[in-house]
Amino acid sequence: MKRFIKRIFVFSLLTFIMLIGIIVSSNILINKDSNFSIDKNYAYIVLGHSHPEEAFNDSVIQKTKNFARGGEHYFYTYLKAKKIIESNPNVKVVFLELTNNQISTDMTKWIEDTQKNLVNIPNFAPVMTFEDHSFLIKQNPWSYFKSQEMVIKNNLNFLLYRKKNILDQRDWGSFYANPRQKVDSIIKSNEKQKKLNSTKIVVDTTNLPFVDKIASICKKRGIQLFLIRSPQHPKYAYCENEEQLQKNLKTRYSQLFYLDFENFYLLNDDYADLEHLNYKGAKKFSLFFDALLKKGLVESSNPEQLVQDEIVKHNTIK
Repeated sequence: MKRFIKRIFVFSLLTFIMLIGIIVSSNILINKDSNFSIDKNYAYIVLGHSHPEEAFNDSVIQKTKNFARGGEHYFYTYLKAKKIIESNPNVKVVFLELTNNQISTDMTKWIEDTQKNLVNIPNFAPVMTFEDHSFLIKQNPWSYFKSQEMVIKNNLNFLLYRKKNILDQRDWGSFYANPRQKVDSIIKSNEKQKKLNSTKIVVDTTNLPFVDKIASICKKRGIQLFLIRSPQHPKYAYCENEEQLQKNLKTRYSQLFYLDFENFYLLNDDYADLEHLNYKGAKKFSLFFDALLKKGLVESSNPEQLVQDEIVKHNTIK
């Protein structure tokens, strides 16, 4: 009996070591710059969660690739920014969303949530450091270890079938043309507003350390980083924490430009809901943003003022 138990233990240990070896070796093999390359015509990238994902239609914006992704905690955005910047010297500018809900208590749930981690960990495993793995284990050990099954499956699929680019094979973000148009019904029912208004204004900073890390990477690489706020409907309830957001901008991020499109006028029909643009609103906003780039937004000594001046012009002729 003891011999049998010993054999089971040895077999289990060897299997565990073999699986660890497959995970580590496949991550190393995949983590090459060539597997994360983008078209050399792209000089600007957009990062963030669902707000920029559904606002920046990169098909009508010059030199720009949208890598924003809905529901993404900025731990994963940091991993994405780091690898894309390292692998693509043609990237000169990063536009990173920093808006009201990103300092809300919901953000803690985004990094602890089992389902989100089961999706995100396999997507980003090849570019994670030991420190990154340790961080995730602390947040939700079960989801981390459960995700390794999919890590092995995805990695072997990529390597065995000789696929060439992770960005084509895994969901690292892109523009989403949202077809919804629910603002009028939301305002009429007021259900979503009541739910959000009941939320206490408590600032959560789980995202901000990773904004700091992205800023550090950009500075080290000579990349221009702009913080942005995509258009939101005036009745969006999370705007209640505006004072806390502005405080962070004036203290923690005083050295960065903040391009604020909060007051960019759009019709109710241009919104999917109170916080996201639909495909019609995204096209209007994206054409406006493209025009800003052509007017020298990136090169301007005062891009914040340029944005506000152009918004005033846009709103005047709405």
